[in-house]
Order: sequence, then C-alpha cells, then structure tokens
Amino acid sequence: VRKRLLSHFPNGGRGLVPVTIEDGPHSDYGLGGLDQSGDGWKVDLLITMQYHIMDVGISLRKYTALRDNSWSSLKLWKSEHATGLGILADPSKARLSVRFVLTNNSVVTQTLPRITSSYTLLTNRIPWKEARINVGRGATLYGYDIRRGSGVTFSPVIRKGICSHDFPNIGIPAFRRQIADWKPDLFIWHFGKNEAGWDRYTIKGHLSGIDWVITNVRAAWPQADILLVGPGPRMNKYGGPLRLFPSVPEMCSNQLAMAQKYGLGYFDTFAALGGPEGFLSLVNRGLAMTDYVHLTVKGGDILGNAIADNILTAWAGWLKNSDDTSLAGLFTKKEIPEHAAAQQQQASSTISFDTVGYGFFLLIVFFAYWLLYYAKLMRVLMLLIASWFFYMTWNPVFIILIIASSIIDYFAGFLIYSAKQHERIWLARLWLIVSLVSNLGLLFFFKYFNLFSDFLGQLGVVDGNAGILSLILPAGISFYTFQTMSYSLDIYRGLLKPIRSFLKFNLFVSFFPQLVAGPIVRAREFLPQLIARPRFDPALITNGFFMIMVGLFKKVVISDFLAVNFADRVFASPGIYSPLEVLLGVYAYGLQIYCDFSGYSDIAIGSAAMLGFKLPLNFNSPYKAHNLQDFWHRWHITLSTWLRDYLYIPLGGNRKGNARTYINLAITMLLGGLWHGAAYRFIIWGALHGLGLGFVRWFQRWRDRRAAARVHASADGVLLRRPPSVGGRVLGWLLTFHFVMFAWIFFRAPDMAIVGEILAKLADLPAMLPDLIGLLNSGFSTAISSLGTHFSRVAPNVTTAIALALFGGYLLHLVPNRVFERTRTLWMALPAPFQALVLLLFMGLLYKTATAAMVPFIYFQF
Repeated sequence: VRKRLLSHFPNGGRGLVPVTIEDGPHSDYGLGGLDQSGDGWKVDLLITMQYHIMDVGISLRKYTALRDNSWSSLKLWKSEHATGLGILADPSKARLSVRFVLTNNSVVTQTLPRITSSYTLLTNRIPWKEARINVGRGATLYGYDIRRGSGVTFSPVIRKGICSHDFPNIGIPAFRRQIADWKPDLFIWHFGKNEAGWDRYTIKGHLSGIDWVITNVRAAWPQADILLVGPGPRMNKYGGPLRLFPSVPEMCSNQLAMAQKYGLGYFDTFAALGGPEGFLSLVNRGLAMTDYVHLTVKGGDILGNAIADNILTAWAGWLKNSDDTSLAGLFTKKEIPEHAAAQQQQASSTISFDTVGYGFFLLIVFFAYWLLYYAKLMRVLMLLIASWFFYMTWNPVFIILIIASSIIDYFAGFLIYSAKQHERIWLARLWLIVSLVSNLGLLFFFKYFNLFSDFLGQLGVVDGNAGILSLILPAGISFYTFQTMSYSLDIYRGLLKPIRSFLKFNLFVSFFPQLVAGPIVRAREFLPQLIARPRFDPALITNGFFMIMVGLFKKVVISDFLAVNFADRVFASPGIYSPLEVLLGVYAYGLQIYCDFSGYSDIAIGSAAMLGFKLPLNFNSPYKAHNLQDFWHRWHITLSTWLRDYLYIPLGGNRKGNARTYINLAITMLLGGLWHGAAYRFIIWGALHGLGLGFVRWFQRWRDRRAAARVHASADGVLLRRPPSVGGRVLGWLLTFHFVMFAWIFFRAPDMAIVGEILAKLADLPAMLPDLIGLLNSGFSTAISSLGTHFSRVAPNVTTAIALALFGGYLLHLVPNRVFERTRTLWMALPAPFQALVLLLFMGLLYKTATAAMVPFIYFQF
C-alpha cells in the first residue's frame, strides 16, 4: 500500500514511528533506520489481552527516560529526507534537544528548556537525514512524526498482535491528545484476524474495541477519514477436518454494519481473497502459509494492491465529485490533503518575479512592445493581453474579477463626471457609492467574509462556523481594488477627467509589474503616461535593469536566505530557541519583510522602466526613521499616502482638534492593519501603530509648546526652534526601530499562541545580562577573544552565514542613500560589455544563494 501511494503521490516519506523498535529485519515493516537507544529508557507496552489500564499513546508504547541524556536516533534511508520532526510526549519539565544532520551535511541543534506541549514540531526548511534526540530524566515520549514538505506519508504504527479487545485498556486522555496533535488525514484499522482463533474472543468485546477506536478518533479529530479493513479467512486445522473459524464471517458482517452506522470506509478482505475456497487456493499456490492464517509476502502484495486500488479509486471519485463547475465553485478552495496541495503548488505555472520564467516573459514583452512603437493601438493591446496572461498564470478564473471591476469603474467614472458637470451632486455621489460598494464588496467577500462570520459566531449571532466559506483569495485584490477606487474618487473630487479609451483604462488596472503586489498607482499619475507616446530611453532601460538586480538581490540573497534558514524556524517553534536567538529571529523577519517587499517594488519599478513607464517610489530606507511618523513616510509609501489622502484627511485629519486627530489616526491604522489580512493579529498590529502614531503626535505638540515658551524671537519675529540633538535622534531611531520590530511579531506569528511564546522568550533576555556584563568586565582583549565562544553558546543556531546575511543586510540598509545613487550612476556609466559581465556574475550569485524551495513574496497573500 505504501509503495502504491508513494508512486501516486511521489516525494513522500515516513510518518509516525516509535521511539525505539525491536531487533530484526522486519521490525519496522520495512521503514528501517530507527536505532536502539540503549538502556536509558523504561518501556511500557500494551500486551495482548491484558486487563489493566495502560497510559500509552498511538504507537501503543510509552517511553520514560531513566537518566539524563537518554537518547534515540533516526537515520533515514539514503534516498529519504524529512523537513520536520514531530515529537509526541507528555508535557514535563524534562528538557529535550535534537541534533539534525541536514542533507547539505550541516548540523543544526534545537533545544527546548522543557517539553511544554504534547506535540512539538521542529521544522527545517533545509531537509534533514539524521536526527539524535536527547532528553532529560523523567521525559515521557510516545513516538516521532517524520514529516515531508510534499508527498504522502504512511506509518504502520499499530504493532503486530494487537486486537480490538485491547483498545479499551488504553488511557483515553493520552490517546485523544495525540490524535488531535497529529491530525492525520486517514486511519486504516485492520482488526479480527488474530482474535478469530482465540478462546477468549467475544463478538461483544471485538465490537466494543472498534467502537472505542472510532469514538475516540472522531472526538479527537473529526476531520479524519477511517477505513476498516476486515479479517481475511482463517482456517482451523486442529481437532478435526480443516474448517473456517465461524467468528470470521460474523466479524465481517458486524464490521460492515458498524462502518455503515458510522459512515466509514470498509474493505472486505474475506471477499477480496475469495472466501475459504479462495484462501485454500492461495495456500496451494504458495501465496498463503500452511498455518492457514498468514499470507506470504507475495500474497500480501495481492491484498495490498487490492486495498490501494480501492483507496485510489475512492480518491479519484472524490476529486470528480468535488469538481464544482458553477461560478461560485470556481472561487472556492478544494479541500485536498496537504501533500496534494504542495504538489499542486510545485507543478504550478505561475510567473513570479524571482523565477526564470519571468525573465523570459519580460524579454518577450520588452521586444514586442518596442517593435510596436508606431502601432499605438496594437502596442496597448499587446501590453494588456500580456498583463492578463501574467495574472491568469496565478489563477485563470480571477481575471473575471479584474475585468468586472474595470468595467464598473470605467462607466462609473463617466457617470460621476457627467453628474458633476450638470451639478447633480447627489447623482454623482450615488454613482461613486456604486463604484465603492462594488470594489469593497468584492474585497470584503473574498478577504473578510470568514473573519466577519467568525466574529458573529463568537457573539452568538450565527451558529458556530455555519457561515464560514472556503474561498480562494485572488492575488493582488487589495492592490487593484484600491487602485480603481482612487480613479472614481479622484473624478468625484475634480482632480481627474475620465479616460475615453477602454483599453488604456484596463491596462491601468492590470499593468503586470505592479498588479499583484503594488506599488499602488494613482490614475492621475499613470494614465497620462499611457496617453503620451512612450520614449525609448536607453538610460531609463539601463536603470530598469539595475533596479531589477537590486530587487532580486534583496529577495533571493537576503530575504529568502533569512526566511528559510532562520526566521521561519524561529516563528514556527520559538520555544526551542534561546532568548537571544528569538530576538535575532525577530530582527531577521524585520529585514526579511523589508527586503522581500521592497525587492518586489524594485523589480516592478525596473520592469516598468524598461517599457518606458515610471512607477512611484514605495520604500525609502524605512529603518532609518527617527520616529514612527517618519517610518510611515518611508514604508509602503503608496499605501500610507493612499490611506492619508482617501481616509485620514476625509475623516478630518488633524483639523478638528487633538481628540479627533488621535481617533482618526487610530481608525486609519486599524483599517491599514485589516487591509493586510483578515485576522485579529493584523488588527492588533494596526492598533499598535495607531497608538504609536498618536503618541508621536502628542509628543511633538508637547515639545513644540515647551519650545515656544523658551525660544526667543528673531529680528523678523520668527520663532526659532533648535533641531533635535544627535543623541535625541539616535534615541528616537532606537525606540522607533524596536517598536516596529515588536509590532512585526504580531504581523508574522501564525497565531496568538506563538506570539505568547515569543514574548515569553524575550522576557527572559534580562537573565542573560549578567553573563554579558561579566564578559565585558574581563577586559577588552579577553572579551573580544571570548565573544565568538560566548555567542555560539547562547545562540548555537546562528551560523556565520546567517549572521552575515542579518547584520550585513542591515548595514547595507543603513548606508547613506548617496552611496546607493553613486552605485547606480557607476552602473549606468559602464560600457555595455562590462554591464553584461556584471549581470553574468550577478546571475551566478543568485544561483549559488537561491534556496531549494521557492519562497513566495510575502505581500502576495494580501
């Protein structure tokens, strides 16, 4: 069965395995590679037909460490690797550490001060091939979950000889807790063959055990499917002629009835093997043993193929029946298992900026665009079709939304303008509302419907998750809806006249460089560029190449490297890292999201420049900001200015008193947080920035009042205010930087539980100060020589490469802008052959530093 599933869903691996296994070539059913752990463990196991309660888990074994540094190790087959290691355990104060040997032969150590939950998942974006688990005395383990990033996992965790009679003797809390933490897609249970010949067998005890299994699995993890595999024929050759045990057909009929009762799958092994006559034939053909109980290996393959055929047939039937071709069905997620989703993503033809496919796409568009220089209509049409093609590689059906939004806003613009010309303000306002409601309605439905339904469910307005929909979030919907809304709003405010060309308006909405993740372009900035004839400027094209290289460097060399090797790991399992490593992980994410998003913006700006278009600057060294207001003048500039012009100022801005100013700031940033995602943590992130901006505004006004009371009037009657001191600016920069980093924790963490773990770790940072003070007191030369050793002790997972990417990335970010401009000027002054050489060397750098797994741009999720 495992072989068949792996051939259908390739790249899979092992799932749940015991902590230790028995000796012998078939001890782990061919999964292999799990070493003995010496005499450091006390092993409790469920023995067949025992009658006292055993507190054991899914693997039917319980391992308790008898001494510190008890260990077990996993060594995968040469062709295997894993990306994660889940540990099923009872929470205790015993510490745990895992030493991974990765597939690139580097070593990573992850340490938990104590086991804090019944399931701990340690993840590695670089796959591992060996792991050694060390635990402290008193740690209680049940098994390991060996995970892969894709493919199907298969684990025969139920040990040979266990009967359904025995399951009611297992402790329910441990069993349910581990099922809920493990979250399997499918359980396959095979009961009855051993029990059929036992003198203590009763149909009541047999069905009671199966009922126990079904009830507790369903209670722990209702989403799991269950397949019952019935017993095959078992013949009794003792005490008379060869005959079938009468308990076997009784079991089969009762298991089928139970499967129908609970809505389970059922595989009739008895019928699949041909009943008693078929089983005797298997014995005669050497496919079953002469004990008339067990199949040989070849006979087992026949049964395994039959079971696999049924599973894969059921899978294919489910896919066919779940293929909803209605309009609503096209926008709905198909709930497929994680391994299938990963494979689907790998096979995707999506064109992303950091792929070779985008390079070819951009070159084709570049040459086609400039070859059509004199064919005005064809040039615009070609660019529109290319933009639509680019977007359809993400998900073809969502082009319907862009076209529908474009049609509505195109005609709404004319209607608003016409009503304003005839001084029918009420009618202009009505058509503006139609435009805004259509745009915001789409955005709300796809992005916020489930959050709103969940909120109503918590209030008791709706029943539980009754209103939750599995909707696909269209790529870039937050960006292009804001873009089209600005068109209607600017016409209503008299800042823009509607454009007559429907093609050019569609191109404004769909222009591929900034379609998926911005920058958010205003119509009054971009439409004039579409109307004017483009200018072929070699300097602009060369600058475009430079910006694309800068963006790829930020994305691939810094952002992806930090994400895969450090930041993602810290935010996945902060409990296994030291406080200093968690702090550095937060810093790493701050640099990652900046390099990721500004890198995308740089590539977008550079791509547009190669086609003769100018897109607005979206980032301006935001981590140089000396207060939070300055930060938002530098970070995601097109969004912050959009929120300022179309939300903050219409609300009254700072023109209606201090109280209204603070309220307007809070509302603007709350909605800015909500714009980023439909989750409460994004709202908290926005609220933090709203409070921070309110405090900055209050401090500025307080400082100005004090300054006005102390400064003297100049000769012309102008009040002079001393600029902030260097120390004040440095302090402001430090406070702003760390406030932004603190808020990123809520932005990045997958849930509030992880936020709590990170904050708890950061709260332990002061405990490290005595070590640092002692190191510094040892003298400068001694401190410098000991620094590397001390750092590796408090942050063992921060390798030299990670430290170089992290500190080097921030250093590059903090250099003066004039250095960047001089580098750009130097690039543009180079002769073409030297530019080609630099480009070739740069491509080599990307190849060497690119991660094995593609890391999507962070802002694609918005």
